[in-house]
Amino acid sequence: MKRKTIRSFCAILSIICILSLLPIQAIAAQMPTDSPQYTGISTISANLDISTSGYATCSGATRGNTGYTVELVVQLKQDGTTIKTWRESGTGYHNISEGYYVTKGHNYQVVTTVNVRNSAGTLVSTPSISTSLKSY
Repeated sequence: MKRKTIRSFCAILSIICILSLLPIQAIAAQMPTDSPQYTGISTISANLDISTSGYATCSGATRGNTGYTVELVVQLKQDGTTIKTWRESGTGYHNISEGYYVTKGHNYQVVTTVNVRNSAGTLVSTPSISTSLKSY
């Protein structure tokens, strides 16, 4: 009888623990996020990797919302000055991933900018995102 009571107690305690966690999850789902809201696009990203040989892989991506046209611009900057630019435009998802050899002794950064136009062709936003500086 004692074993059955312990099992019942453990089962009830487990159910109480599970139920006590449910309201916390519901509250967390309702809390606002810190992610920025963009006009005409749902995402924007930038990435920079530099190999030991100095090959910089530069990438940027965006997803245009329905009814908008986007121009994705990915810039590689050396000490704050643009040294290489890649562009792609149209509707929907766009991804640029290109490489470029860089020289030692400098700081590098990738900047992704998206020129967003509505269905009338009017520029409605130009969000931008940058990687952190990387020394090579």
